[in-house]
Amino acid sequence: MGLELELKAGLGATEAASLSGELDARAGRHQPAENLRAIYFDSEDERLGRAGIALRIRAEGKGLVQTAKIGRSTVGGFHQVREVEAVVPRWQLDLQAVPDAALRADILEKLGGQEATPRFQTRIQRQRWVVRHDHGIVEAALDEGEIRAGAAVMPVHELELELLEGSPESVFELAADLLGSEIVQLTLPSKAARGQMLANGKTWQPAVSGGKPSPAVSGEPGVESWGRALEKLAPAIAGNLFLLFREPDPEGPHQLRVALRRLRSAIHLHKPLLRPGLALALSTSARDIGRLVAPLRDCDVLTEAFARRDALSPDLLESLAGHRQQLREEVIRSLRDARATGFAIRLLGLASIGGWKGQAEAQHLTIDQLSEIAFAKLWKKALRLGDSLSALADEERHELRKYLKKIRYLMEISPSSVDRKNFAARIKKLQEELGFLNDVAVFGDWNPPVPPEQASELASARKLYVKAMTERSDLALGRACRHWRDVRGSAPNLAAQPQP
Repeated sequence: MGLELELKAGLGATEAASLSGELDARAGRHQPAENLRAIYFDSEDERLGRAGIALRIRAEGKGLVQTAKIGRSTVGGFHQVREVEAVVPRWQLDLQAVPDAALRADILEKLGGQEATPRFQTRIQRQRWVVRHDHGIVEAALDEGEIRAGAAVMPVHELELELLEGSPESVFELAADLLGSEIVQLTLPSKAARGQMLANGKTWQPAVSGGKPSPAVSGEPGVESWGRALEKLAPAIAGNLFLLFREPDPEGPHQLRVALRRLRSAIHLHKPLLRPGLALALSTSARDIGRLVAPLRDCDVLTEAFARRDALSPDLLESLAGHRQQLREEVIRSLRDARATGFAIRLLGLASIGGWKGQAEAQHLTIDQLSEIAFAKLWKKALRLGDSLSALADEERHELRKYLKKIRYLMEISPSSVDRKNFAARIKKLQEELGFLNDVAVFGDWNPPVPPEQASELASARKLYVKAMTERSDLALGRACRHWRDVRGSAPNLAAQPQP
């Protein structure tokens, strides 16, 4: 039974053409394109699919090969599968031909007497290259074609990087080299998974996600908590980044920033476990990417709020929409220049194969011990600003808001309790008021370019909006100060709290 390690990435036509040239330069002219047809089998109620087993027959060369895949383990587009193959004479499933007796028995048990019949098929044109990398040999395959279930069709445009020899690190390192500045979908399910969806009348689509990790259990080893957080956050960041690249929906940039903040909080919490320099490198990259996205997020929020409140002319609304799109394009160029996709690949690699552990003596620390250390540092910084909240400048209030977000995200990962839930709820109320005050400050400096004939209308509308927001800001600051007292008074166990 062979072990298949591969990373899949969905591509557009432009990216595929660019990669074909890059792979030719690295590995020599690709082999002649192959036309691959495969039929996937399962019971009507998908007993094998639900058990993580895929059965297919595929035309390879002049023969037919039956393959059984089991034990699929994935983080994003990384797939780790055990597979067995057998040559068969016709397009007819032969379970007795499965050479591994234990797997054959497992398949028969899962079917429970039900017949495995064709569920969907794939037709793929594949180009292959064999690439030697620092830590191994990787097969790169560009696939173009379709998945078909009855009359339903789903197009396929993807790159597969499969480890042939050496360390799995070579797969992720080659992916980062090839795709680091590209627009690619790194959270792509297998063709079998997409085919199952299609057979059920569904089409797979990437979804936005803030990547909220599940909370740890008191006494749990910190290494387990970090691994679980990374497995959740790495695909969320990769998926949101792709959606920002491809879709104008403002939820993509928003959830990308949320996931990046959660990652930085998780890094802060688990820093003692990580190898030297890694925590700083990851946190710095996450911060820098978040900063690149911030102008687009601010523009999304302010444009929509402004348009909802005021009866703006269609021409001005069109100009604001044009500015928003132009800014989006600038942000995308900046993210590509910063190799944001390469950062996402690095996170997926750390989540999938590790390589993040630091000094051995720190690996025994529990999540409780790590939480105490991390909370104490952040709470001390929050206290310094929070106790002077009423007199803070805009930038200082924004800094306090960021510390409070980090604390709340830390608590999502840390062991939960009633006291901590109440504390987090109070922090959220305070964050909402501080968020409004930040919007007031940002909007005061927001001056999107419009044609000269629309400048007067924009100035009048801005004046009314700023006036309305400013009138509310004094009340918001008063509520924020009251919420701070509640926050301060409900956090006796996070750190020693000097009296103001």
